[in-house]
Parts: sequence; structure tokens; C-alpha cells
Amino acid sequence: MKLKFRLARQDDLLCLVSLINRAYRSGGAKSWTNEEGIVAGQRIDLNQLQQALAQPDFELWLLEHEQADASELQGCIGLTFNSASAEIGTFGVDPKAQNAGLGRKLLTFAEAYIQQNHQAIQILEMHVLNVRTELIAFYQRCGYVQTQKTADYPVNANVGQPLLALHLVHLQKERGIQGFAEA
Repeated sequence: MKLKFRLARQDDLLCLVSLINRAYRSGGAKSWTNEEGIVAGQRIDLNQLQQALAQPDFELWLLEHEQADASELQGCIGLTFNSASAEIGTFGVDPKAQNAGLGRKLLTFAEAYIQQNHQAIQILEMHVLNVRTELIAFYQRCGYVQTQKTADYPVNANVGQPLLALHLVHLQKERGIQGFAEA
């Protein structure tokens, strides 16, 4: 399988909205990263994605499977840059393509991209639902550590309604830790 990473374009938006919502909200037994039964409603809509892409500090990277006559979208990972940190979000893999290591490839790509192109970034961070213990464990295996910071679920952000009591757990990885190499 030949994989390619590239930045999202305006003509990708409808496919991305579909992929992100499938990755977060459906996928059945094969999808171990979805929030089905935890959060109801869409994860993102077209307007939200357009607004995110218009932000100068945000990049959305796509992972595509290149085929002879076309490319097929497999996943995406979003990076929001601050002065010394970058937040990882909008991270999803098509449920049909999960369990093939593509999530790790996306995360490894993002870390290497930041290492090579954003020397001022010293910390990578993300927020994960507290009940997503399998995701937290995955990120910990990738070198991320839980901080003591938590945040309320963003009920008013139009990213779905929780079906049970939720909060966000903060994880981070410092430059020089497993895969986020020193410059």
C-alpha cells in the first residue's frame, strides 16, 4: 500500500466531514476509536471544518492510499500551533482502514513534521475523553503522559452531546521523548 501525506484543500471538505464523523461516531466492532454510545450527534460539520481551515495556526494533514488512477482518503490529523506547543486534534482514521497501523503512521508523521519544520515547538499536547482508556493507553505507548490537567467536555462547541458524564484528560509529549526527537 502506497501512502501519501498532504495538506487538506477546500475540495476535500465534504469527504473529510464524512470521514471524521464516521471515525468518531460509527464504525461498529472493527472501530476501536469511535465514540458511539459515549457521545451522540455529529463530531464536525462543513462550516466548522471551513472555519478551522481558515485559521492561520491550524493545519489539517491527510493520509491517502495512492492507487493507479486515484487516491483514497484513509485518515487525517489536525495540528494547532501555539508559541511553544502544538495541539493534536481532528485525528481520525476511516473505520474500514482501522487496525492496520494507520493511526500510528499519522501520529509519527505529525511528530516528524513538527520536529523538522517547527523548531520552536517543544511540547505536543492533546485532549482525550476520560472514558477512552484504550486511546489513552495507545498514546502512552507512543510516549505521551497524562498531566494533572482536565477540562469539561465542550458541550457548547457543537461537537456532539455526551451520553454519560465526561471530561477531557490532557496528555503531552516533550521534545526529546520517544519519536519527538531533539533538533
